Parts: sequence; structure tokens; C-alpha cells
Amino acid sequence: MPWILETLTPVFIGSGQEPASSLDFLVEPDGARLRFIPFDDLVEALADSTPLMQWIEGSTRPTLQDMLSQPWAQALRTRLQAYPPLPLFTTASAPTDVARFLQDGLRRPYIPGSSLKGALRMALLYDFLMMQDASFFSNLLNRMDREEAQAREKNRPFHAGSWLEQQAFRGRERDATWDLLRAIAVADTAPIRPQRFFVGEVQLVGSQRTLSIHVEALMPHCQIQIFPVRTPTDQAQALEMMQNQRRPWDERLTTLYAQGWPVVARACYRWSQDLLAAEIDHWRWLGQQARWQSIAQDVTSQLQALQNQNQEERPILRIGMHRGALSLTIGLAIRSHLGPNSEEYRRWARRVVRGNRPVSDRSPKTRKAIYYQGRWWPLGWVRLGPQPEPT
Repeated sequence: MPWILETLTPVFIGSGQEPASSLDFLVEPDGARLRFIPFDDLVEALADSTPLMQWIEGSTRPTLQDMLSQPWAQALRTRLQAYPPLPLFTTASAPTDVARFLQDGLRRPYIPGSSLKGALRMALLYDFLMMQDASFFSNLLNRMDREEAQAREKNRPFHAGSWLEQQAFRGRERDATWDLLRAIAVADTAPIRPQRFFVGEVQLVGSQRTLSIHVEALMPHCQIQIFPVRTPTDQAQALEMMQNQRRPWDERLTTLYAQGWPVVARACYRWSQDLLAAEIDHWRWLGQQARWQSIAQDVTSQLQALQNQNQEERPILRIGMHRGALSLTIGLAIRSHLGPNSEEYRRWARRVVRGNRPVSDRSPKTRKAIYYQGRWWPLGWVRLGPQPEPT
């Protein structure tokens, strides 16, 4: 039976490519809709592309809107209806560029299994850390300092979060062959219909500067089919992995091979509940600043509703546009054990705060919110699980 991925808030999965420029989309006259029109299609629509290229070279800031007003662009105007318009939600002026959602080779949007598996990985890492006692974190940070010093002597980079992740999932082995998450296979979603997308303004909240971008995002309340999350059935392979004496695995993590999804689901539920509580607290703190009050109120109410939707059998997860998921997960575990004012938490925060910015119990301070249907939403929350049996 197929599994279902349900979006609970808007979701954005970036392609890693340059944002679409003003030559790649057209904002409708009413300012409420936007059409993406690939530039390659424009060139193909013209019998002679020379006037187009000459016009671009002679324009300071060429836009698709200006291009369509040119006499030689009649063939382009007749093709606009072939590209479906997406709703546009913004509190600013019309966007000058838009970050596109990830697409396959046929220009069909989808959510990659790697994004989902990355969220599952963070949940299991958090579960692993929460099983430790308070002394574990002091010893862990001391060991990180030693490892970092050794790496510096050898002129090698050292990333504390990645190092800890490897200890939790690979032990002393660097080879991905021994990674615990090989126990879980997550496929890409089916292609998603364009009608399920919109273009929204994303605001970086908490920054001293006003920073916003526009992205192509998946609407909330969409259900997308996905192949089942599955675990190995080869018990011999499971036994070999668990009995490998070179790996200091925790016993509870190794039960992934014996129990599969229920173990992952419980970890996701716990991680999401604690993350939601921390995010609500942080957004309330951001809301104390007048400039962020309206956004913070919207997002806080949405996060509180998500707390009630999180279920151990069908947990919710956060995917997509969230830089620093690894460092936030580790920091959340340290805060939960030792408190935000502990020296251990400040030592960790100093590792992840860039530049000379001061470290506090609120590091990192910034968060992202997206504007959709007249209010601000948190990004990236989804529900993953088997399709419910018909009643």
C-alpha cells in the first residue's frame, strides 16, 4: 500500500540553481498571479531570435513584461496561456527573481527522498542524544575540542556537527557502507501537479536588516503519494551490522533492523514535539520586538496547532528550507539536558554562530516565515506515514 506525504504548512525544496529572473516569469496585471515561462521556450517560439538577443543586449534591466510589448514578440504573446498561472502572495512589490522548486528532467516538481531521509536522520540523532546523561555532553564537547585541534594541526577542516553525526550513525567507520540509516529506504515522491504551487514572500525574521526573497512553494493540505519507507528483510545482513564490534552503536538504534518504522516514528514524534515547543518559545521572544510582532503571532498560532496534530503513529516532520538543521538538533538536545544558560550550550553555540556576533541562549536568533493567503506561516512541516485504511 502506498504511503502518503501530507503538507501541513507551505514547503520549499530548492533546486540549488540560480533563481528565475524577470526574463523567466510574468506577473499578471492584477499582481495576484505569476506565470513561469522558460527562456528556452521563448527562443524556440520565435522564427528569428536575433531581435530578441539584440533587445536583451540593449536593455539595462530586461523583463519579460517589457519584451512582450515589442512588435516582434507577437508569437510570444499567443503562447502565454500554455503556462498555468500560480497565485502570488507578497507584502512587497512584484518580485524581481523567484527561487524555483526542485524539478526532475521533465520539469516536474517533486520532493526527493533525500529530503525526507535527512529529516528522519535528524530525528534519530536527537533520539540518540536524548538517551544520554548530562555528563555525556561535557565529555563530547571536550572530545570535539581535541579532534578539532588535531584536524587544525593537519590542516584539515573540522565540522563538529558532521563529526557527531558520524559517531552516532557510523561509529569509527567513515565508510557509508556501515551507516545505520542504510536500514531505511525512502523514495522520491510522485511528480506534483503545478496547480498545487504558489509564489510567496519569505521573510528572514530576527535579522537587524529587512531581508526577504520570493520562492515557488508547495501549498499546505496537499497529499502526495510516495513509495513505502522500508527496512531490510535480510536478517543475516541485520545481524552482521549489529554484531560488528568496530561500531559502538546504541542498542536502541540497532532495533531499527528488527522493528523498522515504529522505531523511526517514535523518534520523529519526540523530535517534532520538542522542536515545536522550542520554536514556539523562540517566536514568542521574537514577537516582543514591534517590527516582528504580527509575523510572530501568525507563526506561533500555526505552530501550536501543529503540536496537536503530531501523532506517534503518524508523526510530523520539518523538511526543506531550514539551514542548520543539524546544529539546531544538537543544540536542542543540549538545551533540553542542561538548559540554555549552561556553559555546555554556550560552547556549542560558539561553534555554530558565524563571525564575531555575540553568543546567547537564543543563538541562532533568525527564523524564516512565508506569506500565504493573508498571513504568515512556518515553513516545511509535513506528515509522513502509511495511507490510513478505509473505514
